[in-house]
Amino acid sequence: MDKYNIKTYNSIATLGLEKIKHCGLSIDTEKKANAILLRSHKLSIEEIEESVYGIFRAGAGTNNIPIDYCTSEGIAVFNTPGANANAVKELVILSILVSSRNIFRAKNSLIKIGHLQSDPFKVEVENLKKEFVGTEIKGRTIGIIGLGKIGSLVAESCILLGMNVIGYDPVISVDSAWKLPSAIVKASSIEQLVELSDFISLHLPLNSSTKNIFNLNLFSKINKDAVLLNFARQEIVDEKVLDTYLKTKKIKYYVTDFPSPDLLSLDNVICFPHLGASTSSAEENCAMMSAEQIIKFLVDGEIFNSVNFPDTTLKRESSYRLTLVNKNTPNMVGQITSELAKHGINIHNMINKSKGDLAYNILDLDSSLNDEVLSSLIKINGITKVRYIPDE
Repeated sequence: MDKYNIKTYNSIATLGLEKIKHCGLSIDTEKKANAILLRSHKLSIEEIEESVYGIFRAGAGTNNIPIDYCTSEGIAVFNTPGANANAVKELVILSILVSSRNIFRAKNSLIKIGHLQSDPFKVEVENLKKEFVGTEIKGRTIGIIGLGKIGSLVAESCILLGMNVIGYDPVISVDSAWKLPSAIVKASSIEQLVELSDFISLHLPLNSSTKNIFNLNLFSKINKDAVLLNFARQEIVDEKVLDTYLKTKKIKYYVTDFPSPDLLSLDNVICFPHLGASTSSAEENCAMMSAEQIIKFLVDGEIFNSVNFPDTTLKRESSYRLTLVNKNTPNMVGQITSELAKHGINIHNMINKSKGDLAYNILDLDSSLNDEVLSSLIKINGITKVRYIPDE
């Protein structure tokens, strides 16, 4: 019988599922879950069983997972940053090109004259050619808001295409900043970026500080011939203001991966049905990264790419491994070690890491644990999750 079971939502690439099974973990949606693997499914609190230790998102965004609840219950939430970055980047570059050359408007107009005979058809084709004169992107300026993995890849490609690149990211780390191409000009403010750009590409995560960040203040500074591209999250753009600017032709195009019925009726909108990460390569990359996270976490208790837990690794030096999640308050480690000592359990090696109000511990022990010891640990005030992982 398999020790741990994973419940999946959505279609997950076979390569990732096979990797999980190869390590002796089961995948069964009917059995009690120890981990949940999903893509876009909106996970409710009711779907999270008490037996769940971790939730794994095969993708970058985690706004479909109740993270605050998971943190309070000691459940780690993971994502796969960068696994689908190239796929999204390619769709952004495509969008820049089709919007600069009016491709979709031209195609739709061509369909409308398809009933004409040869000579009249040729005349109308020439007329359309004049109507849909485009612009070349070489020498144009693109402003990129958010310079994480996707934003930086878009910047690199745009530089190679001869574009001028302005960047803005209020929360970029020093390490990430060092990795950016030197040709990116740093904007002094998000307003300055909008004013100077022919194309504006959004690559921000959705949180309380970024919701509706592209609001009236920024729309009022946008060039009427500018193209706004949103392949981040729908809620980053204030759609009421967007609707006004589109209908009054104060923006050339809005290109987005988040369609709505209202947007589809406008001829200066290009919508895709959330295709950003929809390539076989991206889905496989996400599934494989999630599989690696699941195996490391369930088999050895190690954490990487968690959005609510600290990255924590410890080379296994014992057959008896214990992990604990606790509130990040003084003397928690002391209480844990004292309780183990009461039961004659010696600690061979350990690591304690914290993130915000939460702390995570991995302990390698010199002897096995029984239910009595585990029960005494979970009773310590501030402990939210205890897991014993013997190397069987």
